[in-house]
Amino acid sequence: MGVSLHTLSFDINDSLVELVSKSGIKTLELFSRLFLENTDRVKAQIHKFDKNALRVATIHSDFWGADISSADDEAREKSIQSAFFSIELAVEFGASAIVLHSSKEPIAPEERSIRKKYAADSLRIVSEQAASKGKKIAVELLPRTCLGNTVEELFELTQGLSEDAVGFCLDTNHLMDKPFMLPDVAKTLGKRLIATHLSDYDGVDEKHQVPGTGVIEWGPFMEALKEIDYQGPFNFECRFADTDDIAARIAMLESSYKMLAGYL
Repeated sequence: MGVSLHTLSFDINDSLVELVSKSGIKTLELFSRLFLENTDRVKAQIHKFDKNALRVATIHSDFWGADISSADDEAREKSIQSAFFSIELAVEFGASAIVLHSSKEPIAPEERSIRKKYAADSLRIVSEQAASKGKKIAVELLPRTCLGNTVEELFELTQGLSEDAVGFCLDTNHLMDKPFMLPDVAKTLGKRLIATHLSDYDGVDEKHQVPGTGVIEWGPFMEALKEIDYQGPFNFECRFADTDDIAARIAMLESSYKMLAGYL
């Protein structure tokens, strides 16, 4: 059981460390923006998880202020440097992979081709840097007009890149009106699926609900993960509109994890 830590709280303090450490959570995904302020203090708090046998599995590179597909050369270079920062965090905390978005949005149909070229070039540069540090990148399946919003486009964006350096992250919220395709998507990604973002939704647009509270049929998806022998982190990335209580949020995830494990 894993969690994107920022979905529990952006305040990384002793109370959060204690609650997570006493829970069933065993792996963490860290959002690189957690480290933009009070960097030394936040790093010191994260290192406390080491003493409690929690492993940092992935670093999620910035997707709020970065866009590796940007047509603006300066903005694109800054976005690549942001991804490099995530790689350095992965080195410091022992994470095996960096989750990366191919673009922001919206992207108009007439600019899609050139934006895909920029994104592919950036992914090559970032993957080479990651590989030089012994890390992989996990390019995320994205929704709506983002680049990489289909499996086919993910493969196109990463064509020619080493499978040893580049895999994929499957966000179960991002299939929009096709949640029924989730098992087939997992099977198509196969051994290149190295990270997950687990949450539920309404079958229209991403909501990041706790699994079991939306339209996804989790049994077939869990069977698909078993079929491809998925070995990556089982990482929850959820929103909790109903409560600010961290303990309650963790309890909801533990209950959901028990439900999902029951399918195996």
